[in-house]
Amino acid sequence: MLACCPVAGPAQENLRKELAPLAKKIKEVLDQQRQDAIAVGDFSGPAHLPGNGALIRKTLEEELKKQGVNVQAGAKNFEVKGAFRDAADARANGLVGVKLVTTIYDTSGEIIVNLPTRIVHGNTDLMAVLAVNASPDPRGDQFSRNKEIAERIENPQAHLTGNLIRDKANSPYAIEIRVKREGQSYVPVRPTIVNRLPHVALQRDDVYEVVLYNDSPNEAAVSLLIDGLNMFVLSAGRDPKDGPDHFSRLIVDPGKPYAVLDWHIKGTRTDEFLVTEKEGSVAAKLRNSGGVGTITAIFSAAWPKGKDDLRPADEPKTRSAELGTGTGQQVDEKYVKVERSFGAPRATISVRYQK
Repeated sequence: MLACCPVAGPAQENLRKELAPLAKKIKEVLDQQRQDAIAVGDFSGPAHLPGNGALIRKTLEEELKKQGVNVQAGAKNFEVKGAFRDAADARANGLVGVKLVTTIYDTSGEIIVNLPTRIVHGNTDLMAVLAVNASPDPRGDQFSRNKEIAERIENPQAHLTGNLIRDKANSPYAIEIRVKREGQSYVPVRPTIVNRLPHVALQRDDVYEVVLYNDSPNEAAVSLLIDGLNMFVLSAGRDPKDGPDHFSRLIVDPGKPYAVLDWHIKGTRTDEFLVTEKEGSVAAKLRNSGGVGTITAIFSAAWPKGKDDLRPADEPKTRSAELGTGTGQQVDEKYVKVERSFGAPRATISVRYQK
């Protein structure tokens, strides 16, 4: 039985803090230009990492709407888009964060303004936005964990054990991609390393599942991102007060592989992960098509809420023609809401399914 946690999405706390003032500045520019609508374009990442620019784009759209800005994609109007990459911030004692460079264009494509550069801090945000394979020591402080992540950004790597993908050889966490074949059975896809990054060869019309492995002694809370978007992004019937990422993580028991087959829609209604052309992907339908082709799983230790005696001993008490995936056939899959406390991310594993 699958379970999900009603908590705010990881990799958005600090990202949202930086994008909120950015959205306010965009609103000021639009007011000065006597414009009431804007399109949000792609945010491109560094070439040597997969990157999840859709996280940035989706969050910026949400913050612009809070400012009363009319976000339009179909009309010819002003557009904001940008780029992101890792950068050391001298103002933060050299901590590496996600540097955002953002530009507003008019209807003819001319630059209206280059907005002030912003740097998103937070190790969780750094791993998720850049889709870097890393497993920083949960016992470390903000700086030591940041250094471990920065090293993996500079030198991407992954470890393959048969069909399993890990960020390093001794990690208790892994993912596996399986494709549905005739007879409705799923078979593993053999991963390879391409340009120091794990890759699985998926084709258009493939239906796939993501199998999550947790060989640690504790429950794991996993945030699964498909093309940079949480697998619960299409969920309906959520209380608006809980925010856009009310359902955001899956609970994986120790020693029990957990197969995730689909996007959650509502109740037991789910839709298969279906490889389609970029324009038909869920990311494109939500106007977040930049950086499609990446599957990212973020693992954290978890324990029942209020049961701090079950907190892992090493868990700190405080935390610091492209392809995409669309929706396939409807599937009935029951998700049960549970309450969990969880710690700092212990592993992020990303795999590309297109070159």
